Amino acid sequence: MEDAGKIIENTCLSDEDLIQVYIEEYYKEVKKIAISYLGDYSTAEDIAQDVFIKVYDNLKSFKRKSDVFTWIYRITINHCRDYVKSAHFRKVDLTESFIMNRMVTQSDFTEEVIERINTIEKVTELPVKLKEVIILYYYNQLTTKEIAKTLRIRESTVRTRLTRARQLLETQLKIDGR
Repeated sequence: MEDAGKIIENTCLSDEDLIQVYIEEYYKEVKKIAISYLGDYSTAEDIAQDVFIKVYDNLKSFKRKSDVFTWIYRITINHCRDYVKSAHFRKVDLTESFIMNRMVTQSDFTEEVIERINTIEKVTELPVKLKEVIILYYYNQLTTKEIAKTLRIRESTVRTRLTRARQLLETQLKIDGR
């Protein structure tokens, strides 16, 4: 993805025009990250809107030490983390929400769909540090280097967390007989 920040870096856009460019360029990706992280479409919509409000509010303080997408990505991940820590999130059954938002009918429950739902359920049960690397790696298809940059951790830490998360998922799926 070409960074919109680099494209418009030397142009004189108002903050309103700049945020509009960022929304057009990154909104779908931000929403995809939030859906992957939270498992709920409507909540992801709210998170995405909140992210761009935060981006707008912090345009002046953005120091361009990273590209714009990385900055927006960090805001998104941090906002998702905060939401997961909130009391409201703990009351929501992620699996039920995931199924309801896709309006899955009984006939749609093939073995593959059931296996995917069970895997998603197990991913949502992982500790946050493991869950976020799994989501970023498998669902958002970032490299370990990109994940390290986004989460501000070492690449070796990303690889370690991926390994631990895979082991936990494998163990949990075996216990459940899947």
